[in-house]
This record gives sequence, C-alpha cells and structure tokens, in this order.
Amino acid sequence: MKTIVLFVFIVSKQEDKLKQNSNSDMAFLYRLLRDDERPTVYGLSAKNPLARYKVSEHIENGSRPWFPGSQYISCSSDLNAVYSMGQDSVRSGHSKYIRICVIHRASLKRDRNIQMVDTQNLVLAKNLPPKARRFTMKQKEVLVVGNIPTEYILGIIPFNFEPCQIVQGRRRRCGPYGHMTR
Repeated sequence: MKTIVLFVFIVSKQEDKLKQNSNSDMAFLYRLLRDDERPTVYGLSAKNPLARYKVSEHIENGSRPWFPGSQYISCSSDLNAVYSMGQDSVRSGHSKYIRICVIHRASLKRDRNIQMVDTQNLVLAKNLPPKARRFTMKQKEVLVVGNIPTEYILGIIPFNFEPCQIVQGRRRRCGPYGHMTR
C-alpha cells in the first residue's frame, strides 16, 4: 500500500514539475487497463488496429461488449476521470480491481508512427453527436492511433477493493484498499 501511495505522489509531483517546464497543458495520459492488458511487457495496442471507425463511433460504442473494437486506444488527460471509470467498473462487477497506466504524452507527440486525437478540441467536439460530446468532455478523452511501446509507459497505478463488511446489519461502502467509509 505504501508503494502505491508513494508512486501516486511521485507521479503527481512529476506532473506538476513537467507542467511548469513545458508549454503543453498535460504531461501524462492515463488509461484504465483491461484485465488482459500488460503494457509494461507488450505495450498498448488497439483491439482492432485495421478498423476504420469514426471517432464518434468509437466514443459511443468503444466499451460495449458487442463492439468488435476500433483502431483507437482510449486514454484520458484526467487521472480522476479514469479512476472514476474504474470505480464504476468495480461497482458493476466487470472488474475486481483498477489498474491505471501512466503514459508519457510528449513521447507520443514525437513519435511519427502514433497519432493523437484530443477530443477536447472544440472544433472536433462540435462535430460529435451530443451523447459522444457529453462523454468526451466529462472523461477528457484522448484517442491514440498506433501502438504505444513499453518505453512510453511510465508505470501502473493499481487499486484493490476488498469486499465490504456488514456491520450491525448495515452495509457500508468500501473505499480503496478496503477502508470503510460512511
């Protein structure tokens, strides 16, 4: 547990330092990892790299079980938004834990084999259907086209959730690391 907290502290301090020293608005991208993804070993790639879906199709359907996958890798410029999506995934029973991948954004920008689509761009957002626009503005989504190599992965932030206990006949919510919250 101390390592996780320390890592989050180090990442946030590095992000603050990099923001001050660069013209970019965000130094990192964050991705909520699927159970089968191992970015520190294999890097990250899209579910269907040869697909040709529109940005709006990916945003509206990308996480649906019936969707075959697109050429995009969904990331976010907001760590809290990714953590919130992870909490929703745990609450719904789709996952038992949260793993958030931290990606160095400047490395992606320099790589000629990778394209980034920042959905916060107002021109793009105005062209999106209302449902996709609401989602992308809330999640601060950045789509990546191309494989993200392991050297651009700065680390993984894991969060474990323990089952909640029933105390005096009342169920209480559990927070990260199994701490009871009221």
